[in-house]
Amino acid sequence: MFLFLMFGDTLGYACGQYVFKFSKISGVYSVISQVPEDFNLLQNYPNPFNSQTKIRFSIKQSGKYGLEVYDITGQKIQTILNERFQPGIYETTLNSKEMSSGIYYYTLTNGILSVTKKFALVK
Repeated sequence: MFLFLMFGDTLGYACGQYVFKFSKISGVYSVISQVPEDFNLLQNYPNPFNSQTKIRFSIKQSGKYGLEVYDITGQKIQTILNERFQPGIYETTLNSKEMSSGIYYYTLTNGILSVTKKFALVK
């Protein structure tokens, strides 16, 4: 069973096994029914991908977090997120419109800790 409710044009909730919060403004999904045990960045899916991919991460402590994409040479290509988060599990979508095919890295950081994963873009 799955239930989805929208409150206005910018805020919605989806309920099933977990409760998800979605904001059209930021495009970030949040599982608000559980607090994760650790700071973690999961592998994107699908990988490899063509036009867009989903990236999920968990945050144990509230604070400012950044999610950035780097090319194979280590040059920053894009900042996906740079904002304050509460503890929870989050998911966002990376759109690759202005990126070319290749291997990229995405990094989640909070100023102290940093986790990096690799993905492949095939156009």
